[in-house]
Amino acid sequence: MALYSYKNQYPKPLPNRIRLPNGFTRTDASTFTEEEIISAGYAGPYTYPSHDPTTEKIEWVGVGFTVRPHNDQEIENQWTTIRNQRDNLLKESDYTQVSDYNFEITNAEEWKSYRQELRDITLQSNPFDITWPIMSYNQPEEVIDIADGSGISVEEVIDIADGSGISVEEVIDIADGSGTSVN
Repeated sequence: MALYSYKNQYPKPLPNRIRLPNGFTRTDASTFTEEEIISAGYAGPYTYPSHDPTTEKIEWVGVGFTVRPHNDQEIENQWTTIRNQRDNLLKESDYTQVSDYNFEITNAEEWKSYRQELRDITLQSNPFDITWPIMSYNQPEEVIDIADGSGISVEEVIDIADGSGISVEEVIDIADGSGTSVN
């Protein structure tokens, strides 16, 4: 997709309507001539240069794109983002490590290993190229945690607007409230 800079601003696709110097407007970007584009204050077309996003950043400098290495501030900001994501994942899995949790954790050692891999995430060399650990939650696919937290399969029960959780296959709640059976 071709990008155009309007008065040296960051390039983006041409709008569908441009105003020409004579006050007229033109619509349908596919029919604009190069002369009309230039006279309306646009320069281009520009394309993004190829670069490695794990080590480089693209910047617009008013007349073109440049590619430069990430600076120290960008690297530190990215590490902060990575740490925040890691901390959230650790918080979400804290329950797996407490002894007074009400449910049995059958894969406690896997959780322990996963959490250690999360803590070690900052040992990786490039915050723009992180390999995140993956943890299998061992939840059966047929069970979906419904809004009421029951964990009942959607195929079995649909929580009707009145909150009764009555199976749609058994009963349809008619407008008069009779609950007449479909069958």
